[in-house]
Amino acid sequence: MISNEARARLGNWQERSAPMIESLMEKQQKVQEEKSNLIKRTLKAGEELSTIKGQIGAFDEQIAETQGQIATIETQKREREQREKVERQQATTQVQEKSETVQSLAQISAIKQVKVPIENAHRRLKTEMKNDIGRGTFAESKAKKINELAERTRSPDSGMNT
Repeated sequence: MISNEARARLGNWQERSAPMIESLMEKQQKVQEEKSNLIKRTLKAGEELSTIKGQIGAFDEQIAETQGQIATIETQKREREQREKVERQQATTQVQEKSETVQSLAQISAIKQVKVPIENAHRRLKTEMKNDIGRGTFAESKAKKINELAERTRSPDSGMNT
């Protein structure tokens, strides 16, 4: 789960990254303008562009470096956002798993609440049947009831429905 401190740092980083990108884009625009102005001045003076080839190359390097810095910041931003998304999904999954566990425990408890009285009644009837047989009487209804209770004990879900 993402901590509040991590969220704060990520939020601060995102807030700082936007001005950084904007600043780099302004820098890139200025370098591009300086390059254009140099080319215009050179052509206006009637000189060949080959005379300023080194300066144009330096401007191009500055532009490429600035573009690389912008791309790096944007990549880092996307990676951080992706990590946060994954962490949120993991936290949601953990909460769902805990919820399912609680539900399962509640269901088990409910089944036990139904099953224990059925098992007790089953044992009581079996004891009564043994006593009845010992007296020479046989209660068919008790035998039928014992079979029903035994079946309900084997499948607690059906016992909950009846």
